[in-house]
Amino acid sequence: EHVPADAPLEQCAAFLNQQGICFSLFDLIDPARRVTKEDFARVIGQSRLRFLGEAEIKKGCIKRPDEAKTWVDYCLLNDINLDKFWYGFLKRTEKNSLPEVRRFFSESI
Repeated sequence: EHVPADAPLEQCAAFLNQQGICFSLFDLIDPARRVTKEDFARVIGQSRLRFLGEAEIKKGCIKRPDEAKTWVDYCLLNDINLDKFWYGFLKRTEKNSLPEVRRFFSESI
């Protein structure tokens, strides 16, 4: 609802960063960098905190709450079904529907 459904990846990344959700477009297009489940959990967790109004921002990014050691832990502690989102993301990218990220997922499943 905040960006058009057909928005380019650059516009989505810019919107997330404006909200304190650390999302680097360069991480997605850097051939030496793989997107991990932890990266994905961070974006989901930061988004949840931001849109619930519970975000604490440090150095421009939403800070992970102290009660969670990792963003994956944060998702588990808050009953966020991360696997549903993660595997949906992998499925969407496995057929090269998002060419900017296709190279990361051959090893991730």
